[in-house]
Amino acid sequence: MQVAIGGALGFAVVGWFGFDMQALEQTEWSLVGLRLSVSWAPTFFVLLAMVFIAMMPLNEAKMEIVRRKLKVRDRQQRANNAA
Repeated sequence: MQVAIGGALGFAVVGWFGFDMQALEQTEWSLVGLRLSVSWAPTFFVLLAMVFIAMMPLNEAKMEIVRRKLKVRDRQQRANNAA
């Protein structure tokens, strides 16, 4: 699903800059849009995601809480499937 959304956004950006797939030659502006949608925009979003990941305070104590919650959820799912 994320790939489809990313691809659609990329095509939207390229189209907004005037990229025409049928044209034999592209304008300089459409090439800027192509470069933006293929390299710069994804790079920006990866860097943004890295900032959020770096801000996530995961330590061993928090990971233990996550493990316990996952075990409880797993037990509940198995009990529901057995019923």
